[in-house]
Amino acid sequence: QAEAKSLLDQLTARIRMAPEASYRHRLKEAYQLAPHPEDAPYLALALHLRMPLWSNDADLARQPAVAVYPTTQLLELLAR
Repeated sequence: QAEAKSLLDQLTARIRMAPEASYRHRLKEAYQLAPHPEDAPYLALALHLRMPLWSNDADLARQPAVAVYPTTQLLELLAR
């Protein structure tokens, strides 16, 4: 359990909050692309940062603008 806590601490130390103002200009596009309205803010941020998303949501992965990596594929990429 100490090892898991250490790993979690390492991961959370690298997380930064992004204010909505930084990606607000991409929200309209994201709402048009997102399969579910609750996905739009994450998609807007990914569009703004030009970065892929980590999600197991197959519907989200079908939108064409942002690459979406499911956990299994992400683990494969990290193992290389």
